[in-house]
Amino acid sequence: MALTCLPAVGFDSVSSVLACSNTYHYRPEKSRLDGAIGYDIAEFPVNFVDWTSEYHQYLDRKWQKDEPRLLAKFEKSGDFKDQSDYGVALMHNGKTAEALQLFEALIKDHPDEYPIASNLGTAYELAGNNQRALEWIKTAVGLHKDSHEGTEWLHIRILESKIAMETDPDWLENNSVSGYDFGRKGKPEIPRQLANDEAELQRVFKALRYQLKERVQFVKPTDPIVSRLLFDLSSIVAHLYNLEDAGELNALALKYHATRSGPAYELMQKRFTFYDVQTSDSFVGSITRNRTMFIAIGVLLLALLAIPLKFHLEDARESLKEGEID
Repeated sequence: MALTCLPAVGFDSVSSVLACSNTYHYRPEKSRLDGAIGYDIAEFPVNFVDWTSEYHQYLDRKWQKDEPRLLAKFEKSGDFKDQSDYGVALMHNGKTAEALQLFEALIKDHPDEYPIASNLGTAYELAGNNQRALEWIKTAVGLHKDSHEGTEWLHIRILESKIAMETDPDWLENNSVSGYDFGRKGKPEIPRQLANDEAELQRVFKALRYQLKERVQFVKPTDPIVSRLLFDLSSIVAHLYNLEDAGELNALALKYHATRSGPAYELMQKRFTFYDVQTSDSFVGSITRNRTMFIAIGVLLLALLAIPLKFHLEDARESLKEGEID
């Protein structure tokens, strides 16, 4: 996950993609504030998917500060691309109705512009119209299939999951947004099809971290979809990276969970206990993590104690025999 927005190939050499939204000329992560943040793309910082992190707070401040500047830029240039960038700022700043009206007007004049189609889909999603959002995100993917680093397949699954939940509120309890089941035990499990296919595992991992990085800029707790995505990501991170980051992601999943009951919540609690024990510096955590070693030590101690005990028993038997003879 790069900090800077990557150029989106195929529709504008200077366009960039961010947060399920697409900007043409504006890159908030490039337009610096005091104390701008940077992360190494080779690492997996939890900050990218933690809405409370300095990274996301920085982006929030940027959108709030630059909204009037983007409006002034559009009013001066009259360029529809600047108008689209302003519409993205509206979405980020919670002005969904204004953004939706803006993109609905823009798409009529620019039906083949991927950024506008995608932004319209995002605006519909933020407005709660998931069916229309799905239609426009599919349209956008048709215009630019490699958009958002090829992860929009997961955005489509997210919208399909939301639509399923409209008729079945408990849909998430028995179904996966990502399409994969990471086990029902405390210890995370990688599905066999992912364990045997490194390319697919990396594809799912990339989609989860990218889509979450985008989504948490718009969606704050509680949200069951984000909760399940974070849960799935934590399972993969436990496999690919470390249990500390996996535990932090699972803790975020719990914060996003809408209720404090049900199978999904109970499973996240199991994982929380597992990660806590496995990463804790406490005596109990140490014993639990190293129980095999402690069992081996215990067996060895018992064996060592058994040797003198054997001799004591033999001496006792001899003494008894001598007493009987006397």
